[in-house]
Amino acid sequence: MDKYRILITCRMPREWFPDYADCELIFPEKAGFLTEEELIPLIRDADAAVILFTYLNEAVLKHCTRLKVVTSFGAGYDAINVEDCTKRGIWVCNTPEAVCEPTAEFTIGMILDTLRTITWRDRQMRTNPDYDWGLARYPSWIAMGKTLGIVGMGRIGKAVARRAIALGMKIMYYSRHRMSEEDEALYQATYADLDTLLRTADVVSLHVPLTPQTEGLIGREELAKMKPTAHLVNMARGPVVDEEALIEALREKKIAGAALDVFCNEPNINPAFKELDNVVLTPHVGVDSAEARMIIAHHTALNILPVLKGEGEPAFCVNRKELG
Repeated sequence: MDKYRILITCRMPREWFPDYADCELIFPEKAGFLTEEELIPLIRDADAAVILFTYLNEAVLKHCTRLKVVTSFGAGYDAINVEDCTKRGIWVCNTPEAVCEPTAEFTIGMILDTLRTITWRDRQMRTNPDYDWGLARYPSWIAMGKTLGIVGMGRIGKAVARRAIALGMKIMYYSRHRMSEEDEALYQATYADLDTLLRTADVVSLHVPLTPQTEGLIGREELAKMKPTAHLVNMARGPVVDEEALIEALREKKIAGAALDVFCNEPNINPAFKELDNVVLTPHVGVDSAEARMIIAHHTALNILPVLKGEGEPAFCVNRKELG
C-alpha cells in the first residue's frame, strides 16, 4: 500500500512530526506564505493537509483528487473555507487545546510589555544617546490592581485569566456565552456587555475567532469608549480590529498603547504601525516555540490519522455535525 501523503504548508523540521513516521510528508521549498499557484501542485495529490501561512479555498480545492481531511496548525481556521470543504466531504479540523497555554503565556507577556513599556525602553537604550535614566519620567503602568477586560472567554481567555489573577489584576469579561456562576467564581471574573467592558478596562485583550460577527468588532466607536490610559492587546485575528481606527487612536493618544500579534494583511502590515512608539508588534508568534509547535503537530495527527486509517473521526473537528 502506498504511504499516505501529508502536505505541511509551512517549512518546519520533520522531527516535529514523529506521528507521521509511516507517511510521506510534503513540505514546500519556499518559506512563508504560499500563493494559490504555489499551493495547487503540492496539494492536488495529498491525502491530508496541515494548513499554515496559506489559504485553502474553492480555487485550490477543485484541483484536489485525494484530499480527505485538513487541519489548521493552530486554533484559528479562518484560512480554510469550511463550506467548500464540507461540500466535498472533507473533514475540517483545528488544534485548540495545543495552542491554549502558549498563547496565554504570550498574552501576559504582551500585557506587561505594553503596560510597562518594556520594548519601547529597549529601543530607547539602543538608539537614543540622550535616553534619561531618571525616575518615573516615562509612561508606565503596573498590572496589579488594574482591570483586564477579556473579550472571548474560551480556552485561551480562561488561561489568560488564571495568569492575570496571579498578577493581582481584576478580571472582567465579555463573551458570546456567559460562564456559569461556578466558573465566574473560579476565574474571579465579572461578566459585562462589551460597552461596559471597553469603558472600564485598563487592558482589553481580544481572544475571539474571526467570523462575520467579529470582523471589525473593535472599530472607531469602540476605541473611543476606552480610557485614554487603556491598552489594547490583539492575540485573535487582525480583522477583528479596524486597523486604521487603531492607528488614529494610537497616534492621537486616544488610548495609551497596544500590543499586536496579528494583522489584517499578513505577512504585510500597515507601515504606520512601525512609526508609532506606543505599540508592540510581533509577527503572529503567540505559540512560537519548538515545544509548542511539537504539541500542535501531535494534535494535527490526532485529527488526520484516524480519518486516513479508517479508525474514526478527527479529535478536533469543526464540521463534525455536517459530516458525522
